[in-house]
Amino acid sequence: MQGVNELNAFTRNGRKADTNLLRLFIKRRTGERVKELLAEVLDMLKTGRVIVRAEEDNDKVLNWASKVVYELIVTYRLTLDEGRKLCQLLRVEGLNFVPTLKIKSELEAMQFFRREKIEPGDQYDITRAASALPYADIFITDGGKASAIRELKLDAAYQTEVFSMKKSELNSLVNRLEQIVG
Repeated sequence: MQGVNELNAFTRNGRKADTNLLRLFIKRRTGERVKELLAEVLDMLKTGRVIVRAEEDNDKVLNWASKVVYELIVTYRLTLDEGRKLCQLLRVEGLNFVPTLKIKSELEAMQFFRREKIEPGDQYDITRAASALPYADIFITDGGKASAIRELKLDAAYQTEVFSMKKSELNSLVNRLEQIVG
């Protein structure tokens, strides 16, 4: 219980909390993702096959890392040599060369850092943001996700204008869309 109380003391002030702790959460979540994907690729290289498994904590959901490796092999014909190169990239660069996984990890860490209640639709929202931010010029989301994206500076990193559906931002969004349409 003491550990929980200490964690609460660090994060109690929300956005005013120590940003070093947020960075630690991000590093840990990103490291977990790298470890999972690396393990699947290494297993594929060792056995010459990939088995798509269910998640350990939810047998109704496919394990994302095994599904990614499966798709790389089946759909994109990943070769053993390319698999070795992928392992090297993961070891050296982490998720920096896979923007979708990097963004997803950071937004999940932010949600944990803010001690937000996890709703069923949150994973869809996070995945949608992670998939779109690297490629979109404008991204519209709810207020909480927009705030997290801005705080993590993901909007600047991917040069995407982020708007929420808050009344205070609707005029800016309409004006920006009018500029685009002409």
